Amino acid sequence: MFGAACEQTLFTDTATNDRRGWSPRLIHRLPARGQPIGFNADGKRVIVFRAAERWPSREPFVFDWIERSRQPGYRRYSGPRDTFVQALDRGHRFRDLEPLGTPAGQIAGNPCAIHDTKRNRDHLAYRDSAGQIREATRNGDAWQLTNPTVLAGAPRAAGEPAGLVSALTGSRYYVYRGREGHLHELCFDGSWSHRDLSTAARREKN
Repeated sequence: MFGAACEQTLFTDTATNDRRGWSPRLIHRLPARGQPIGFNADGKRVIVFRAAERWPSREPFVFDWIERSRQPGYRRYSGPRDTFVQALDRGHRFRDLEPLGTPAGQIAGNPCAIHDTKRNRDHLAYRDSAGQIREATRNGDAWQLTNPTVLAGAPRAAGEPAGLVSALTGSRYYVYRGREGHLHELCFDGSWSHRDLSTAARREKN
């Protein structure tokens, strides 16, 4: 009800066929906008979410002043809003919150995340407000941003990207719906390329 991202953890050692021991954990300090995503990075959990511009209810919040008095090292988030933030699990009750470097106010929709097993790298892709598909690649705790739409000369997007990594070649693929209604593919195999899947499918039929 606060708009905070929530992680549900399943304890498999006590799970049975008819009972599941789920434990919720809120990221209290910052409200999320849209759908958060989570993954494991070198054995540590990372949650990425779009930080909302403002809380959905009025401050102050009970958990804020209580935890500030109880938890040593408790810090309020002071970074930009309306951008992607990663919550890093470093053994603290309140996770470290760090912005990814995505431009504030230029995100549209929800991100998708893919993992490159061979290179042990995580990638996040999203649509910006101009309709371009952008990718953030995780390097340690930092993220490197690229613009596959511009690099591949691809048309702008109207829908969110969905992605995968080829287990055979390690190439990355993102598929999205363009503004003209076609499905488009972005592929990285050393450089970015684009393919209009709808046009290719019609040619194959003919």
